[in-house]
Amino acid sequence: MPSNLLPTVSDAATSWRSMLLSRMPLKPRRESVVRSTKPDGLQNVSKRAPICRNEIRLQHQGERMQATARTLSVVSATSCARRRLIRDVLLKRRHMATERVKCGICDSMILPATAQRNGGLCAQCVKIPPSRREIAAAVHAEPNPFEHALELYSSLIDSLVPRIVGRDFGAFGDPEFTGVRLYSTDSIAGFPDFDQATEVGSDVVYEIEHKLLADASGRSILCPIVTKLRSISPAFNSVGKTVFVASMGMGVEEVAWLIRYLNDRPTFERFLNGAGLTEEQVDVYNESYAQELNQAEQVRGGNGGQRC
Repeated sequence: MPSNLLPTVSDAATSWRSMLLSRMPLKPRRESVVRSTKPDGLQNVSKRAPICRNEIRLQHQGERMQATARTLSVVSATSCARRRLIRDVLLKRRHMATERVKCGICDSMILPATAQRNGGLCAQCVKIPPSRREIAAAVHAEPNPFEHALELYSSLIDSLVPRIVGRDFGAFGDPEFTGVRLYSTDSIAGFPDFDQATEVGSDVVYEIEHKLLADASGRSILCPIVTKLRSISPAFNSVGKTVFVASMGMGVEEVAWLIRYLNDRPTFERFLNGAGLTEEQVDVYNESYAQELNQAEQVRGGNGGQRC
């Protein structure tokens, strides 16, 4: 199409305005008097110029739209200010120091409603049996419950040795050795049979477990337990008995490795024969257990504790 035939912007605006005017109902026209001055200075009425009401309407409509836009801007600004004010109030309420009270056992800060509902205890401590709450409160009051728990393990084992020196004796823990329980049995051949074993010192162990939970560090106690059991193993080996350490999920080869670490050579060989193992099968765990015990030794040695 030739360039001179292309519609221009002014043509498009004119055609749009014409279409808009054509669709609006026509109103009676008001005529205004236009006065002209003749050369002789006399004024008379020459003609009347028509004024289109549609043009006036469009002008008024534009003014109303501008006024509405200004109003909306004010409303929008007011709404934003109101929302900011509400947000600031909510944040202040959220960060306001709510009155709280200490739990009667663990000293956690709890709401007064929770304390009233649980008799002054938090949701966790209220689950502790009433007969054990005094012990739990004493445990949480200690500055270093982990070290105290290890001391209790050591003193408990010392107190049990004279009574059970004629039986095999050892500790059984969870896979991470965050806690252990003590057992005695007539004899072990292979993995210890805990259905035939007898738990000893359970009351003290229950108190120790509370201390370990209060510590909440999840540290392994394998190194200190192994160290303690190794110190008392000669008394058991001299009467043909074995000291052992085991945990859930542990294989008989791992139990044999720890028995070799804890006991003398004849006791270890007697266990190998009873379990049907060879020492080569036990040696598989040399690196892993040596590394684990060395790491525990470094940690406890850095804390000034007893080394493995």
